[in-house]
Amino acid sequence: MRKKTKEAAALFGSKFFFLIAGYTLYIVLSRLLSTEEFGLYGIVIGVLTLLNMILTIGSMQTISHFVAAQSGSENDVRRRGFAYQSFIAFPIAIGFFMAARPLAEFFQEPELAGLFRIAAIIPFMHAYATINIGYFNGLRQFGRQAAVDIAYQILRVTFIVGLVYYGFGLRGVIAGFIVAVSGLLIISFKLVTPQGDGRAKDYKPEVFFKFALPVMAVAFLFNALLQTDLFLLKRLSDPAEGGHLTGLYTAAQSIARIPFFIMIAASVIVFPVLAKLKEDTEINARQRARWSGYALTGSTAVLAGMAASTIPLSEKIILIFYPPQYAPAAAAMAILIAGMCLMTLLHICTSMISGAGRPGGSAALLTAALGIQLLCVFVLIPRYELTGAAIGTGLSAFITLIACVAWMKKRLGTQLPLRRAGAIAAVTAVTFISSWAFDRFWPHPGMIAIVAFLAGIFSLHCGLLAGMGLFGRNGKSFPDPEGEL
Repeated sequence: MRKKTKEAAALFGSKFFFLIAGYTLYIVLSRLLSTEEFGLYGIVIGVLTLLNMILTIGSMQTISHFVAAQSGSENDVRRRGFAYQSFIAFPIAIGFFMAARPLAEFFQEPELAGLFRIAAIIPFMHAYATINIGYFNGLRQFGRQAAVDIAYQILRVTFIVGLVYYGFGLRGVIAGFIVAVSGLLIISFKLVTPQGDGRAKDYKPEVFFKFALPVMAVAFLFNALLQTDLFLLKRLSDPAEGGHLTGLYTAAQSIARIPFFIMIAASVIVFPVLAKLKEDTEINARQRARWSGYALTGSTAVLAGMAASTIPLSEKIILIFYPPQYAPAAAAMAILIAGMCLMTLLHICTSMISGAGRPGGSAALLTAALGIQLLCVFVLIPRYELTGAAIGTGLSAFITLIACVAWMKKRLGTQLPLRRAGAIAAVTAVTFISSWAFDRFWPHPGMIAIVAFLAGIFSLHCGLLAGMGLFGRNGKSFPDPEGEL
């Protein structure tokens, strides 16, 4: 038991290492590449991320599920997983290669065609490594899973930064990714220990795809929401300025997404809790209402504190991460922070809906959100450029979140206590005013002072709400129906 606990801790540590590696790349590459090249880096990474979401999320969870369920035939699940994955990986890799020129034309950057063709091998190799990672997860070999993750991040940062530093530019980025993914694939195979020599029962292709495709669809739709504003900013901007604007927006996105990456653990926690309560019994219905309300209220309180403490200091924060030429992105970043906090709440809500056995509801809500976002950014980007992209994303998340909460209230009975909403609003106002005053009366603080202030004001925000009992799991946090929305 102690070994498994240590391995689970190592896996969580590897996810934190993933964040450190990702932000190391952003910070270093923004100094090695021009603003225009950095924008193209954001486009390439965004496209590859979308493809990886299709090929990895659903497959990993599916393999993990059936490996855990098919005791004695784990290796047969893994072996057949490679065959089933090929039905998805081959068409997507070939389609990406063939679509390289149309994609480059869409982004108004002909040079991207060659980069996309070279990059087509990356999601293909990642797809097969995912089968091994899902195998480790299903066997609860979290230590091996963590080792693979960490090794991949080390290879990725080392080779990308090294090749760009020695003058290979964006081609060095792609080459570094290929080396890293190749290492990921090789190491994952090296760490596999075949287990179970039996034949997996009831594990035909249709079973694999029935389990995997809904997960893939939800992951793809949500990641499309995260990337669409950047893609359309590049598409709808003047070609002479599009690269520069995209570089600024890539920097703004990277910081605005920090609350999302921090709070992603909340969706990991609430998904299995709601999954256990998906049977429609009276007891489960009460527990669903309680847990979903608890998760939504607590997440809102934390995210409100993150937004209120950082929005007034957006320019100071962006200059901690990036060189001075990225300062014009601060206004868009302030809007995008609010939008990404709303998007994070939307992700937590759709995770609860999926966990409660309604993945179709999640997919429908995310499809609507994507449609609203497309409409908003098409209208706003030509007129407002960076801020138009950020406003469009925030509006989409806000409108869909309202619909999502209404759906949860009706279908899951989610409890939404008015008294807690008032407490969150009051404390958030205090936090925002404090950050505004810090920005107004101390115009040139050092980095340490900024970080110390943010840590202190956010801790005070959470402390005040905790003192009001908002984070408690007692009856007071979820009052009787007459006190609910």
